[in-house]
Amino acid sequence: MNFCVLNNYTSMHFKYAVILYMVYLFTSVWGNGLNQQQLEKFIELYKHNKTNNGCIDPGKIEQILIEFEIDEESQKELFRSSRPTAKELMELIIVTAEHSKTDHTNNKMVFCAEEIRKLITFFKKLDKDKNDILSGDEAKKFVEEFFVTMNLINGIEINVAQYLLFLLIQKHQTPNDSCSLEQLLKICKII
Repeated sequence: MNFCVLNNYTSMHFKYAVILYMVYLFTSVWGNGLNQQQLEKFIELYKHNKTNNGCIDPGKIEQILIEFEIDEESQKELFRSSRPTAKELMELIIVTAEHSKTDHTNNKMVFCAEEIRKLITFFKKLDKDKNDILSGDEAKKFVEEFFVTMNLINGIEINVAQYLLFLLIQKHQTPNDSCSLEQLLKICKII
């Protein structure tokens, strides 16, 4: 008798779990990810739109959300705080990747929202001092994964948008159109 009660009880919980998961799948937002131009906008946002207290200007964040076709008022409210710029940039990239309605049909250079999340996880692992920027040995170690010779890397910092753009360009390069480390770092506005 106890065995039957336990099976019915377990079966009931499993059914509820499946139902809740299906509700989540149908109600969750599926964003269109981010392309090269959008990542370049984040790089510019990070470099040129800081307030006096070192945060990203909320008005500029709102413009990005509108431009990327994110019309949810609740998303805009997430970015009205005084968090460090690098952390705010990382969260903004995740939110826009997951909620952007931008059509990327004609653009092959796109990271989907899932790829963005995974790559940011790897970024965080590289960021040993947990300041949301790759600098010094962290930056050098990251770039050395792609280029063996490193005469250029003294004193650079790589924010998450630059990191993602670097990886996006690397992902889509063919042997015929590969560029040098210096060219790639300039494209990503790292140097």
